[in-house]
Amino acid sequence: ASFGPEKQNYENLDINEYNLILNVNVFSPLLIILKALKGNKVEQIINITSEMGSISLNKDGDYYYYRTSKTLLNAITKNLSIDLLKKNINIFCIHPGSVKTKMNTGGIISAKRVSQKILNICSENSLKYSGKFIDINKNILKW
Repeated sequence: ASFGPEKQNYENLDINEYNLILNVNVFSPLLIILKALKGNKVEQIINITSEMGSISLNKDGDYYYYRTSKTLLNAITKNLSIDLLKKNINIFCIHPGSVKTKMNTGGIISAKRVSQKILNICSENSLKYSGKFIDINKNILKW
Protein backbone atom coordinates (compact mmCIF):
# COMPACT_ATOMS: atom_id res chain seq x y z
CA ALA A 1 0.00 0.00 0.00
CA SER A 2 1.02 3.57 -0.48
CA PHE A 3 0.00 6.26 1.96
CA GLY A 4 1.11 9.23 -0.10
CA PRO A 5 2.39 12.57 1.15
CA GLU A 6 1.86 13.62 4.75
CA LYS A 7 -0.30 16.60 3.77
CA GLN A 8 -3.44 15.34 2.09
CA ASN A 9 -6.10 17.94 2.59
CA TYR A 10 -8.44 19.36 -0.02
CA GLU A 11 -6.30 22.48 -0.41
CA ASN A 12 -3.23 20.69 -1.77
CA LEU A 13 -4.54 17.76 -3.80
CA ASP A 14 -2.41 16.87 -6.79
CA ILE A 15 -4.21 14.72 -9.38
CA ASN A 16 -0.97 13.13 -10.60
CA GLU A 17 -0.05 12.09 -7.05
CA TYR A 18 -3.62 10.87 -6.54
CA ASN A 19 -3.37 8.70 -9.67
CA LEU A 20 -0.16 7.11 -8.37
CA ILE A 21 -1.82 6.19 -5.06
CA LEU A 22 -4.90 4.82 -6.84
CA ASN A 23 -2.68 2.71 -9.09
CA VAL A 24 -0.90 1.14 -6.11
CA ASN A 25 -3.81 0.78 -3.68
CA VAL A 26 -6.71 0.03 -6.03
CA PHE A 27 -5.89 -0.82 -9.62
CA SER A 28 -2.92 -3.10 -8.93
CA PRO A 29 -4.87 -5.33 -6.49
CA LEU A 30 -7.83 -5.36 -8.88
CA LEU A 31 -5.66 -6.42 -11.83
CA ILE A 32 -4.07 -9.19 -9.74
CA ILE A 33 -7.54 -10.42 -8.74
CA LEU A 34 -8.78 -10.38 -12.34
CA LYS A 35 -5.71 -12.31 -13.52
CA ALA A 36 -6.08 -14.86 -10.71
CA LEU A 37 -9.76 -15.37 -11.51
CA LYS A 38 -8.87 -16.44 -15.05
CA GLY A 39 -7.54 -19.63 -13.46
CA ASN A 40 -10.14 -21.85 -11.86
CA LYS A 41 -8.39 -22.52 -8.57
CA VAL A 42 -9.21 -19.38 -6.59
CA GLU A 43 -11.14 -20.07 -3.39
CA GLN A 44 -10.43 -16.95 -1.38
CA ILE A 45 -9.31 -13.35 -1.89
CA ILE A 46 -8.34 -11.06 0.94
CA ASN A 47 -7.74 -7.37 0.38
CA ILE A 48 -5.66 -5.54 2.95
CA THR A 49 -7.44 -2.30 3.67
CA SER A 50 -7.66 0.20 6.50
CA GLU A 51 -10.37 1.49 8.75
CA MET A 52 -9.37 4.86 7.29
CA GLY A 53 -11.28 3.67 4.21
CA SER A 54 -14.52 3.40 6.17
CA ILE A 55 -16.93 6.17 5.29
CA SER A 56 -18.95 5.78 8.47
CA LEU A 57 -15.88 5.70 10.77
CA ASN A 58 -14.30 8.83 9.24
CA LYS A 59 -14.49 11.49 11.92
CA ASP A 60 -11.24 13.32 11.10
CA GLY A 61 -11.22 14.17 7.39
CA ASP A 62 -7.96 14.84 5.52
CA TYR A 63 -5.77 12.03 4.09
CA TYR A 64 -7.74 12.16 0.84
CA TYR A 65 -5.45 9.96 -1.25
CA TYR A 66 -5.17 7.14 1.26
CA ARG A 67 -8.73 7.22 2.64
CA THR A 68 -10.46 7.28 -0.72
CA SER A 69 -8.15 4.68 -2.26
CA LYS A 70 -9.02 2.28 0.56
CA THR A 71 -12.72 3.19 0.29
CA LEU A 72 -12.60 2.30 -3.40
CA LEU A 73 -10.82 -1.00 -2.66
CA ASN A 74 -13.53 -1.76 -0.09
CA ALA A 75 -16.30 -1.01 -2.62
CA ILE A 76 -14.68 -3.19 -5.28
CA THR A 77 -14.33 -6.02 -2.77
CA LYS A 78 -17.98 -5.77 -1.74
CA ASN A 79 -19.10 -5.73 -5.36
CA LEU A 80 -16.92 -8.72 -6.26
CA SER A 81 -18.27 -10.64 -3.26
CA ILE A 82 -21.74 -10.53 -4.81
CA ASP A 83 -20.49 -11.55 -8.25
CA LEU A 84 -18.23 -14.33 -6.95
CA LEU A 85 -20.74 -15.84 -4.53
CA LYS A 86 -22.11 -18.11 -7.25
CA LYS A 87 -18.57 -19.50 -7.66
CA ASN A 88 -18.18 -19.98 -3.88
CA ILE A 89 -15.20 -17.62 -3.84
CA ASN A 90 -14.73 -15.93 -0.50
CA ILE A 91 -13.57 -12.30 -0.80
CA PHE A 92 -13.34 -9.75 1.97
CA CYS A 93 -11.34 -6.82 3.30
CA ILE A 94 -9.23 -6.94 6.41
CA HIS A 95 -7.97 -4.02 8.48
CA PRO A 96 -4.71 -5.14 10.08
CA GLY A 97 -4.62 -2.38 12.67
CA SER A 98 -1.73 -0.08 13.46
CA VAL A 99 1.12 -2.23 12.16
CA LYS A 100 4.72 -1.21 12.75
CA THR A 101 6.12 -0.79 9.22
CA LYS A 102 8.27 1.63 7.22
CA MET A 103 5.03 3.45 6.36
CA ASN A 104 3.89 3.51 10.02
CA THR A 105 6.91 3.63 12.33
CA GLY A 106 4.60 4.44 15.25
CA GLY A 107 2.65 1.21 14.79
CA ILE A 108 1.65 -0.76 17.88
CA ILE A 109 1.54 -4.32 16.53
CA SER A 110 4.33 -6.21 14.77
CA ALA A 111 4.00 -7.28 11.16
CA LYS A 112 4.80 -10.84 12.26
CA ARG A 113 1.88 -10.92 14.72
CA VAL A 114 -0.53 -9.42 12.19
CA SER A 115 0.63 -11.87 9.53
CA GLN A 116 -0.07 -14.81 11.83
CA LYS A 117 -3.56 -13.54 12.63
CA ILE A 118 -4.32 -13.02 8.94
CA LEU A 119 -3.04 -16.51 8.11
CA ASN A 120 -5.29 -17.94 10.82
CA ILE A 121 -8.30 -16.19 9.30
CA CYS A 122 -7.27 -17.35 5.81
CA SER A 123 -7.07 -20.94 6.99
CA GLU A 124 -10.74 -20.80 7.99
CA ASN A 125 -11.77 -19.79 4.44
CA SER A 126 -15.21 -19.03 5.83
CA LEU A 127 -17.86 -17.59 3.54
CA LYS A 128 -19.26 -15.81 6.60
CA TYR A 129 -16.60 -13.14 5.97
CA SER A 130 -17.36 -12.78 2.27
CA GLY A 131 -18.33 -9.23 1.39
CA LYS A 132 -17.38 -8.04 4.86
CA PHE A 133 -14.87 -5.59 6.29
CA ILE A 134 -13.18 -7.15 9.32
CA ASP A 135 -10.24 -6.52 11.60
CA ILE A 136 -7.62 -9.10 12.60
CA ASN A 137 -9.77 -10.13 15.57
CA LYS A 138 -12.66 -10.96 13.19
CA ASN A 139 -14.76 -8.00 14.30
CA ILE A 140 -16.98 -6.70 11.52
CA LEU A 141 -16.31 -3.03 10.82
CA LYS A 142 -18.70 -0.50 9.31
CA TRP A 143 -18.20 0.39 5.68
